[in-house]
Amino acid sequence: MRRKPAGRLHQIADAAIIVLSQQGYRLTQMADVAREAGLSAGALYSYVEGKEALLHLALAHAFELEFDESDLPYRVSSPDETLHLLKREFKRPAVWPVLSKKIRAGSVPLQPADLAGVAAELYDTMHARRRRIWLLDRCARDVPEIADLYVKQVKAQYLKDLAAFIAAGQVQGLFNRDIDSPTAARALLEMTAWLAMHRLRDALPLQVDEDQVRQAAVLLIGNALHRPEGRSADVREGSKAKSSRPARKTR
Repeated sequence: MRRKPAGRLHQIADAAIIVLSQQGYRLTQMADVAREAGLSAGALYSYVEGKEALLHLALAHAFELEFDESDLPYRVSSPDETLHLLKREFKRPAVWPVLSKKIRAGSVPLQPADLAGVAAELYDTMHARRRRIWLLDRCARDVPEIADLYVKQVKAQYLKDLAAFIAAGQVQGLFNRDIDSPTAARALLEMTAWLAMHRLRDALPLQVDEDQVRQAAVLLIGNALHRPEGRSADVREGSKAKSSRPARKTR
């Protein structure tokens, strides 16, 4: 029997991540991944048993898990095996140590530098794990079980924690109180996602150094939330006073 080239399964896993991240699980065909990997469809089946196994392989590779290339074709007993993989990986220690520490601290006062730490952590994590996030985001649209685990739990929990962090800074007078904290959390997450990840696949890429993009993300988050100097802690009363003035009659 002809020996299979070493590292070919990793090559297939890379191709699967690319295709699944672009087309999603429903539209992806084995032939698409074979083409991306430079193989025939028949050759691909000698490495991966089918589409369900291909998704499992892509996720395992995206989470930087080891897999055995000596036992081929790569297979899964059922789709539940893929869900168990995700549940196991999502239960690992928090990937947001800076934010998690600030949320757990509760009544401990925040410091002005804490916002930069949280912003840098968000950027660095999204940039380093962009292939994983792209894969999960796209496949969650087609696979409700992935959406339940990733979107409704992991992503939603981060947004909840970030909103709580922003609200705590508002209460302590560090952040602008005019901004709704859940809205701010979602806006900052989406802005950072574009700078840390999506710009790399954009038709109009930024022609700047990576460090400059990271610095811009951290500064933009800080400028968006910090209370303007010389402004009262709560300007909403002034806004209410203006809105209570009688409207000028028009001729």
